[in-house]
Amino acid sequence: MATTNEINWPESVWQEINEGVMREVSKVRIAQKVFPTSSFTDNPTQVADEVINFGVLTISEGATKPYTELFAEFSLTSTQVQQEPIQHVCRTLAIMAAKALALAEDRYFYQLSNRAARRDPDPANSDVKFEPPVKIVNWRTNLDFGLLADANPAGADDSKSTEVSKPITVELSIGGNATWGENTFEAVTKGISLLIAKTQAPNYALVLPTTSYADTFVPPSNASLVTTADRIRPLVEGGFYTSGVLPPDEGLLVALGGEPVKLYVGREATTEFVRKEGANYFFRVVERVQYVVRDPRALVLLKFVQPAGVPAAKAKP
Repeated sequence: MATTNEINWPESVWQEINEGVMREVSKVRIAQKVFPTSSFTDNPTQVADEVINFGVLTISEGATKPYTELFAEFSLTSTQVQQEPIQHVCRTLAIMAAKALALAEDRYFYQLSNRAARRDPDPANSDVKFEPPVKIVNWRTNLDFGLLADANPAGADDSKSTEVSKPITVELSIGGNATWGENTFEAVTKGISLLIAKTQAPNYALVLPTTSYADTFVPPSNASLVTTADRIRPLVEGGFYTSGVLPPDEGLLVALGGEPVKLYVGREATTEFVRKEGANYFFRVVERVQYVVRDPRALVLLKFVQPAGVPAAKAKP
């Protein structure tokens, strides 16, 4: 790997570029706003996979998960490299790459509830698509299915305290102005009740796809100005968010008490020089992340019935 020393820029130029990158990823990321996150500066290669055995409340020794690497590459001409302290082209492209990287990070963390969906670093062969220019490396596609899939295991059972709750279906609203309206609120209250029954604790947080999130701000009828969002917010003190990378029909309700889900950043988003090809200089914005679900019972999947003509995520076979 080439180093930043091969580009004759003052340290202040690199600092300005990476400060812009960090501002952008911090603004765009959603999962790191919801879940507790630990960041490291010593470039670890793996993280402890602290899945809890609830029969005896133990964690097995030695289980680990490798970090997954996400990066977005871009290039500058030799003239643009020379003029970077004045024109800031690298900073501009790095910030744009950082935006794509932050979205890809969330996509990796959430993915799809369908464990049988195709997962492949090549977007042409995958139902979980990391759109160009982002690429993903070291993704265990046969094991790391994402948080939505962890909320949708084959053995889900509402009646057993040791099992994940079944997904909650959010039906379309009959009449009124909203598409789901009151039904979203009822799904959240039911989900919290299920979480409590599974010995989960507040705070609770809710992440919805864009259309379902926007629908909560529609007054359910002309006779009331109180929206579904107004009623949901007091229940989810851990945050009420939307993410454009979620499938259009899937949302996630989570309990945060006890840190049942933890995110890890093995390498924070940073810009680095990669190589020179002819007159072009190639750079990339790169980060390494991973998630650990210590207690999947803290996750409740919401499945939104879609209006006619609106595609949903691929159903579980």
